[in-house]
Amino acid sequence: MTSIVSDNLTKYDNILNPRVLVRVKKNDSVCKRMLFLLKLKNEKDRNMIILLILSSVLLNCGAQLLIRKGMLQIGEMPVSSIFQNMNLLIANVWLWLAMLCYAVSILLWMSVLSKAEVSFAYPFLSVGYVLSAVFGYVFFSESITTIRIAGIVVICIGVILISRS
Repeated sequence: MTSIVSDNLTKYDNILNPRVLVRVKKNDSVCKRMLFLLKLKNEKDRNMIILLILSSVLLNCGAQLLIRKGMLQIGEMPVSSIFQNMNLLIANVWLWLAMLCYAVSILLWMSVLSKAEVSFAYPFLSVGYVLSAVFGYVFFSESITTIRIAGIVVICIGVILISRS
């Protein structure tokens, strides 16, 4: 029995799923220890993935806030005049910082999707809605209505449910 557990553990130690060990009897103490160690590793991997996801989301939200700050400096700009005002956009440091945040966020997101299923990771992007509403209120005095608060609560509940799956 021990060899089956150790062979499977060695062969599949990067898999976030302990189902590979189903052939081993559940009352085998070695199996129980291996399953416990594998579960701890899975939780550590899952926590690292969630940390990467939240870092990416935070950077993405930061980019949105930096764009808002930059555009408040530049002023209102209709789509038809974006190319005419390209020099203003290029000269704005806040917009450059936003692009840097986006670039790092994308790199982190690539790392996330190399390790996690998109159906697990993608819903966490909605945390950005929550952060942007709160930070918009704090930094730009934007209004948060009761309807927005209700939406934020629904989003939070959904993210909690998905993070536990």
